[in-house]
Amino acid sequence: MWIVGIISIVLVGGGSLLLRSPSFGKNPNKKAIEAFQSADNYNVAERQFKNSIPTKTTFTFSDFRKTTKKYITKNDSIPRTPDIEIPIDTNKWVQNDSTLWLSWLGHSSQFVNIEGVKVLIDPVFSMRCSPFQWAGSKRFHPVPHDTSTFSEIDAVVISHDHYDHLDTRTIKLLAHGVQRFIVPLGVGSHLEKWGVDSTKITELNWWESVDFKHITFHCTPARHFSGRRLSHQNQTLWSSWAITGNTHKLFYSGDTGYFEEFKTIGEKLGPFDIAVIQIGAYDSLWADIHMFPNEAIQTFKDVKAKKLLPVHWGTFNLALHNWKEPASWLKQIANRENIPVIFPKLNEQVFTTVPIEANKKEWFE
Repeated sequence: MWIVGIISIVLVGGGSLLLRSPSFGKNPNKKAIEAFQSADNYNVAERQFKNSIPTKTTFTFSDFRKTTKKYITKNDSIPRTPDIEIPIDTNKWVQNDSTLWLSWLGHSSQFVNIEGVKVLIDPVFSMRCSPFQWAGSKRFHPVPHDTSTFSEIDAVVISHDHYDHLDTRTIKLLAHGVQRFIVPLGVGSHLEKWGVDSTKITELNWWESVDFKHITFHCTPARHFSGRRLSHQNQTLWSSWAITGNTHKLFYSGDTGYFEEFKTIGEKLGPFDIAVIQIGAYDSLWADIHMFPNEAIQTFKDVKAKKLLPVHWGTFNLALHNWKEPASWLKQIANRENIPVIFPKLNEQVFTTVPIEANKKEWFE
């Protein structure tokens, strides 16, 4: 009995320490919550943000049973991790501050240079997208860029607070060198806990915007959810983003299910030079909150973009599909419908003005 008692104490004590991990961040305080209550997308009674249309964001016991069965009976012949070495472009970026160019840094992380303003979007530079670096999904490839070169970044934009989009170690790395952090409502509380000065943080609700230098950052709707703990869901907002300069425009979907509001974004803020859209980690059980590739194509059309760059694939194993299926599926549709899609190598510099070679063989094929 005394052995059982000691084990119980260790487990309870260890669990308590884990739950205090700084990686969980910090939810909005009482003053912030009071400010949210006037927002149309905030449920005052439940103290949670909500989607603009009915959206399934929680698992039932039946869903859990179905998911467990899928993982137990999964087809091991489907390669969920790469059977090739994912290529990384080692060429140095050519500095061109008069136009719009970007570089995919894996999963949803991007470096964007829009008319000379340097922006990091959803930067995640840890080996795992998890609250703990000893467990969780591990990246398929190294971080493709020397992160020390990001010591002077104008702005960091965050779409929501899930671990594969908001990383504790990365924020601590960037906290002092970045001039401005632009995030959805409530996410600033996490950043402050990790050492970001509150004067550097701008929080926005859907359809709000902020001007920084000569660039406007528009917080636009998405269909998703938030939370870094199972017991603290939807206490911060999720969003897509439109980033617009004097002559150039970029749209980023963030994580989202498809919904008609993308058409409204296109009408109000489009057309865009490029749309960076989530295509991976989909499943019928969470179809409301992650798009399938065919829905990404529709989103591209809705926001009135000229080119499409897919993200949220090729870095972490977050679903049961083949690791490269999102890109292969997207390419099939794009070829059939003559959609200009860019599949860059990691760290490759992509200029939005450069024509796309049709039907060329991509690096993942």
